[in-house]
Amino acid sequence: MPEGSAEPFSDEAEFALDGMRRGVNIRRLSAVHAPAHRERSPVMMMQHDTGPMSPNALAQEAVDSVRVALERYVETLATEPAPELRTALHTLAQDARAKAVPPEHLLIALKRIWQSLPSVEKAHDYGEQTRVLQRVVTICIKEYFAE
Repeated sequence: MPEGSAEPFSDEAEFALDGMRRGVNIRRLSAVHAPAHRERSPVMMMQHDTGPMSPNALAQEAVDSVRVALERYVETLATEPAPELRTALHTLAQDARAKAVPPEHLLIALKRIWQSLPSVEKAHDYGEQTRVLQRVVTICIKEYFAE
């Protein structure tokens, strides 16, 4: 046995940690030496599917409605989104929910719409654009989870 390790069934096993001659950093133990209860199951290691949704997942009318309302909102930069934008986001979110589109895919679609806007592409004040987008995302999330 290597220096500093105790036999598991020896009389000294109860005090094995106290009797070690050199310190062991338990955070640096490799997976080979990790106890079985620390191993991850294959389910825990699977990555959530965040691939692109199908092109027809969201109604094109809803997407277009959001695009038009967002363009108007960005041009005016009003402090509160217009009812037209709220209605468009509500329709888009409800369509996503009805089609079982996960919320993260809805937000990806919303951000793609946002990035396609000419006024956003030409924007110089990125801080303000980020704040506006955050407001829009918040509304969309609330609409998605609304009853």
